[in-house]
Amino acid sequence: MRVSALLSCLVVLMPSVASAAPSMRTCIDAYEATQTAMRRGQLLRARDSLATCLDGACAQSLRLDCAEWLKDVEARTPSVVVECVSDGVSVRDVRLMVDGVVRESGIDGRAIELDPGRHVFSIEPRDAAPVVTETMVREGEKLKVIRIELPSRRPKPAPPAPVATRTEQRRPVPWTVYAGAGVGAVAAAGFTFFAAWGTSGKSDLEACKPECSASSISEVQTRFVVADVLLGVSLLALGTAGVLFLTRPTVSSPGKSAVARSAGLVGAPLHLEF
Repeated sequence: MRVSALLSCLVVLMPSVASAAPSMRTCIDAYEATQTAMRRGQLLRARDSLATCLDGACAQSLRLDCAEWLKDVEARTPSVVVECVSDGVSVRDVRLMVDGVVRESGIDGRAIELDPGRHVFSIEPRDAAPVVTETMVREGEKLKVIRIELPSRRPKPAPPAPVATRTEQRRPVPWTVYAGAGVGAVAAAGFTFFAAWGTSGKSDLEACKPECSASSISEVQTRFVVADVLLGVSLLALGTAGVLFLTRPTVSSPGKSAVARSAGLVGAPLHLEF
């Protein structure tokens, strides 16, 4: 019974095994497709065609050429290893896509074979936007490392607490006060000089009465007029300076501690005077 059952299984399997062997037409098509793919740099497709061309059912002349081509294809086919890093640590809980195709391997240290040319690598973290990079892969490059940096996963530090600023109320003295005071002081000095000079001339006129000349009398009068004018200028200038001083505006400015913080001196020993 067992022998008959085994023979029945062999009879059933033999047609399927025979049908799996490539035909001569299939061998020739694979032979030609391999050459076309190699010329176009499609090395992975060429290797697939070589698998058919090397089948024992194909002619020996075809298999000899395909065996040589396989060595060339293996040598020319580049490979890459994708390294995904965040904060200096390797990350694996991401999805890797190469040229829009999901790759199950590639970030686990195993190499990925690719055709030569430009390729787009995309890393898709679970909780962040994809990180995409484009890299040129050349023929014959083996185990080229593609390092992709992901955004930091460390929690962001809390924003610093607002620093209470201290303002000072000041009433700076405008320059007009100093100018008015200066004019008033000069005019007052001139008034003192001309008043004393006029008084001295008046004493001389008392000595020459009633024979004093008209020019002497006019000169003494001029001294007193100039003294009066300078007195008026002095009073006006000093009064204006006083009003400007009393009505000067109040301005606010950062305190010394706030200035020190803005200069980056927080924590340094400061000696502040207020």
